[in-house]
Amino acid sequence: MAITTKISGKDIHTGADLDQEMYSKNGITHKHIVGAVVYNAPLFDYDPSIKPFFNPEFGTDMNQDVTFGGTPELIFNGGSGGTEWTGSGPGQWDFSDSGKVTVSHGPNNSQALFQDAGTIDTSNYSALTGKVDLDNYTPSTQDILFQFKNGGSVLGDPVSMNAFIDTGNFGEQSFAIPLSSFNLAGATVNQFTMTVQRSAGHNPHISFDDFQLEETGEQLKFTINVLGSEVFCVEQINLVFVDNITGITSVSGSSENATVPNLSYDKILGVDGLSNGIVFTRRQNERDIINLNLKNLADFLGFAVITDHISDGVNTLVTLSVMLDTPIILDGKTNDELSWTINDDLSGLIRCTSLARGTLRSDPTAI
Repeated sequence: MAITTKISGKDIHTGADLDQEMYSKNGITHKHIVGAVVYNAPLFDYDPSIKPFFNPEFGTDMNQDVTFGGTPELIFNGGSGGTEWTGSGPGQWDFSDSGKVTVSHGPNNSQALFQDAGTIDTSNYSALTGKVDLDNYTPSTQDILFQFKNGGSVLGDPVSMNAFIDTGNFGEQSFAIPLSSFNLAGATVNQFTMTVQRSAGHNPHISFDDFQLEETGEQLKFTINVLGSEVFCVEQINLVFVDNITGITSVSGSSENATVPNLSYDKILGVDGLSNGIVFTRRQNERDIINLNLKNLADFLGFAVITDHISDGVNTLVTLSVMLDTPIILDGKTNDELSWTINDDLSGLIRCTSLARGTLRSDPTAI
């Protein structure tokens, strides 16, 4: 004889008595299937969390002097010869154009190849630096992919030029790309390629100069990551700059009680616009999926807002905040991370720090 059972309980919010609901539906092999209506929720702990961007040597202080030195490995300098790698490619590429390498209206997949006479151990170098001049270029439909090879075999990952330059700057500009972005893992290389990517519109016209591998002056990387089974849901990223900015902007006819410090769009407080830029990176599953190159306050304000500013009459503090409508998920199991990479001298700032605010999810059953 069947025994009738009933599961009862109380609503944890209202205290009301609740009974388990049953549901009957037509089945494939039986006329009716009866089952309990249930829902499952992961057994996770959620805690509000704030994590600073951190460097093992300098802690949270991002106002450091990063300059390149040592003996660089010259890849090309406009075809001047000497120790340069030998350039070759289709007719759209000019390897000695008034001291520069130029691609003139290069179609999709047009590629320049630079060949070294020997081999280079990339573990002895920290970054690829160079200059680019976007003479006729549409970043929404065009890009240049950089990649290293050895004897024709592709090594690591291609890197997007757009991710490391100011695509709205049509004058000559410098850039720096950490070799870690290529995922070379210290590989030996003897070839370097630049490949046009074009999905629509006209073919690009671009000039390049001074491409080289930097030996010393490694870029400083300040990171946020999580370990093991933890997941960090990043909802906001803050940057704090402090410098001795004393001026205010006077408005004609005002009471002279200006509320905003006198800040230049093309500087970072008192530091002139950067040559190489600060690079923000989101890394997921061991791959860079976001890279932003920021050289001045105007670049930062393209995606952040000024949420606070104070001054004691001598020094000024400005806080920039990025509010995320959809959280960035950092999963410890896949070594996800966020980072700021410093490529210039920021020691002129009194203070420069960054942190992320969000929710830390952990599994209490994980060992």
